[in-house]
Amino acid sequence: MKVGNLVRRKPHPITRKPEVLGLVMEIADGSPADGGSIRVAFMGDHGEAPTHAKYWRSASNFEVLS
Repeated sequence: MKVGNLVRRKPHPITRKPEVLGLVMEIADGSPADGGSIRVAFMGDHGEAPTHAKYWRSASNFEVLS
């Protein structure tokens, strides 16, 4: 996973939230492959606030699409 990759949030097994597409904007120190953190800019209206990308997310919750 690297900056600029299109990613998809993996569906939660219990809540079954819909998959959400996003673009990796920043990667924290450490490798995302090792469970590091990323910042994602979410695309479309999925109930995510526009400022949501300011929060760090666990890279293990996302899978790379491109």
